[in-house]
Amino acid sequence: MFTDARPDRPRTGRRVALVLLLVVLLLVPCVYLSAMFLVIPLLQGQAFDSPAELTPEAIQSLRFQLLNRKELDGGEDVGPYFAAAEDYEKLLAPLKSAAEVEQYPGARGPFLGEYRVVLKSGRKGTIKLYWLRPPGAVPKDDHAPPARLRFEIGSHRFEGGTAEALIQVIEECAARGRK
Repeated sequence: MFTDARPDRPRTGRRVALVLLLVVLLLVPCVYLSAMFLVIPLLQGQAFDSPAELTPEAIQSLRFQLLNRKELDGGEDVGPYFAAAEDYEKLLAPLKSAAEVEQYPGARGPFLGEYRVVLKSGRKGTIKLYWLRPPGAVPKDDHAPPARLRFEIGSHRFEGGTAEALIQVIEECAARGRK
């Protein structure tokens, strides 16, 4: 009397699940690959490659700090401070005289500090500062040549000027900077 026969129903639930699974399996690798090869490199790209590309008019903010000065000149750490807009040109001037080098001859030198620059376009970049005494120079000798300034912007390396000139400018601008 009772039959267990059910009428044939279309299996739409399984078909929808299978189609969704196929879409996800195809879509996820495409999104992942596009992010890896298109979006992430754009986000990681340097906003600038040299100090010559930086103009005060293009800068939204410039944060600077000096560290590890005890061995260099016995001074205290400075910052971090956000520079006043009128100081952007002063802070960039010691960097603009430096020349790009392929490789540093010898060691890079101790870390001195950094500039963190945000452009009005929203792009950001960091300038890592280093110093190096000439070979054979004695730290406390008054007649020793001054420590050289070195810095890096992304994969670009620069050398030129003195660390002392940069320190003087930063200490002067720190008085007008804000934390």
